[in-house]
Amino acid sequence: MQHDPLQRALAEMEAVDPDLARTAESVVEWLTAGEGVEVIDLAGVLRFAWYELPVKWSGPPDLPGRVLAVAAELFDRLDLTRYAAVCRSTETATIQRAYARSRREGFEAFHAAYQRSGVDPPHLDDFVWGEVMGLEEVAARAITERALEEAMTQGRLTPGASGWKSVAIRVTAGVLDSPHPTLPGQTHRTAILTERLDDWLRKAQERSPTLHALRSRQVNRLLHPIPVPADVAERMEPITWFLDRVGQRAQLTQAGYLPTAMVREGWERFGWDLGWTDRPPRSETEVGRLYELHMLLRRLGAVRRRGRDLRLSRLGGRMREDPELAWRMAAAGLSDGEWPRAVAEVFTLLLLDGEQRDQELEAQATAILSEAGWRSDGEPPDTRTVASAWWVTQRPLAALGGVERDGDWRSRITRLTGFGEASLLEQIRVEATGPRSTPW
Repeated sequence: MQHDPLQRALAEMEAVDPDLARTAESVVEWLTAGEGVEVIDLAGVLRFAWYELPVKWSGPPDLPGRVLAVAAELFDRLDLTRYAAVCRSTETATIQRAYARSRREGFEAFHAAYQRSGVDPPHLDDFVWGEVMGLEEVAARAITERALEEAMTQGRLTPGASGWKSVAIRVTAGVLDSPHPTLPGQTHRTAILTERLDDWLRKAQERSPTLHALRSRQVNRLLHPIPVPADVAERMEPITWFLDRVGQRAQLTQAGYLPTAMVREGWERFGWDLGWTDRPPRSETEVGRLYELHMLLRRLGAVRRRGRDLRLSRLGGRMREDPELAWRMAAAGLSDGEWPRAVAEVFTLLLLDGEQRDQELEAQATAILSEAGWRSDGEPPDTRTVASAWWVTQRPLAALGGVERDGDWRSRITRLTGFGEASLLEQIRVEATGPRSTPW
């Protein structure tokens, strides 16, 4: 027993003051759940000092300060000086004062400080941590927090120093793409994505047997990014052209539309048929495909308006140079809003079986969405509402050559091109494997 550093530290504290030792034991139990001091890490200490102690421990107003003093003394005795410094830091005292004013103010201070701490795993371009996490994601995040602390200890990562966020991103990506310790052939990233897909299927099973069956048929295709369509460069040319022109400077009209010269250049270059006149267009509102691309790129944040200037964002600049990135971003953002995405998913899953008559397609989709629990003013959606929501996705997809339609208004047929199928599957994959913000 005398060789156990924890027991020795607690015995020394008890010799000074039994209450001191009892408080120290409570701190250790909270931080380790009985697993031993070796599981204590910086991330856990920060969460304890900056959130759990002021929010989850009950007692008089001075309790957090007294507990932190005991925790600091314990960590000193265990030679865990970094953790003792947290308990005594000015930042910790500032956060405690914020909690004393209001829980909301305290939580905001904790969140901001934790993001600056160096052990908060950052989001990546192709991976976003969820607010609600499954067991695999919780485990991977904990491993990443420890890896970030190790990088700090080794001097490779210094929070606040030049380039520290880039280092944190590299460390996080390295953990996510490292072999999973118990799942042969998988990484932490693939295990998390599989866990999210399982959750995606479970939610459909709880809401709609039909939707669950449709999802189950395609789920294996979503485990990895959808292969880039062979004609991606050709299909993305209107987008890369648009971004290139904006990069050269595009001043909008007083009404907020694209300049006429740019409209006519696109109309001539891509042969966009106006359908009702042979004269050159004056406004993007006369060129449906161009208007849809403009709205899509605005929605993605690839271009932004500043006064009458339309400017490239950093993302837009990257998309201009990389057709594959442009495609993945455009595919993920085809549907604008939760309801249009839900409708687009059902239409996609039905159209993957081949072309369908619009009336039959809309009727099937309406029945599935109603079965899944979608409601408008307390009533199940009708076919007109569903068809209207599908057009939100179909219009930008058609502008990129992803969907084809034959027939007249009495019997129109819709089919997906290979490009359209890949694009819609990529949108579903991003949604199905994306971060969770609610447990349901």
